[in-house]
Amino acid sequence: MLDRSKSVLAAMEVMVAAQPDDAALSSFLAQHLAVVLYAEIEETVAKIIQDKFASHMNSELAEFLTVNMAGIIKRTPKSDINSLVKQFGAAVANRFNGELDDRLISFYGNAISARHDVGHRRGSNVTLPEMKTGISAAERILSALRNCLA
Repeated sequence: MLDRSKSVLAAMEVMVAAQPDDAALSSFLAQHLAVVLYAEIEETVAKIIQDKFASHMNSELAEFLTVNMAGIIKRTPKSDINSLVKQFGAAVANRFNGELDDRLISFYGNAISARHDVGHRRGSNVTLPEMKTGISAAERILSALRNCLA
């Protein structure tokens, strides 16, 4: 599902393997991956919601709603996704949350927080292995979102 992030990670792992003692390179790449992942999650959440709209209305109206709800739809923290899901009703929110556990949410949150830290000039000490776990967690959360809206 997060093909761009996974392909960037794979390329980064090759680069780090070629220079295993370069901690600065590894740190830089992990922080860059946090930004890539965040953007791809935003796009994926919007696409999942647009698909939901499109399943109940014509594609032009679905596109209109998706574009005009970008501030609501394109929020990546799990709590914001949960708030979005609640707007589809309690049953949908219960299905969504029922597919997730605290450990998964923690891994996801760490990846999202890394991007926030990078974006606000603090930088992050996130590692590539942590980002790899974050990508996996993000895929599971996005899958839960898609499933609960199906």
